[in-house]
Amino acid sequence: TNVALALISDGNYSPLIVNYRFATPLIIACRNNMADVALALITDNKSSIGWTDDNGYTALMQSCENNMTDVALALIETGESNPGNVDCVSGVTALVAC
Repeated sequence: TNVALALISDGNYSPLIVNYRFATPLIIACRNNMADVALALITDNKSSIGWTDDNGYTALMQSCENNMTDVALALIETGESNPGNVDCVSGVTALVAC
């Protein structure tokens, strides 16, 4: 977490560099229950908030599944969280994940 926060505060990162599953740093932070990192990425405003990975998961879905209420609310507040997106695995939206 500390290294990720240092890299974010440095500003020298790309929010659209994805892993082999097309997950952005924001999705990965939400998937791994790293609320501080997710909130920093959201606040930094460089993050791709509504991006979906190869299974159709969004950061909002991942934050809901991990009970990261502050992160989910921050994502919704941006207006870019893609709440109606349906994942490819179970066919649900973020509301069902909550």
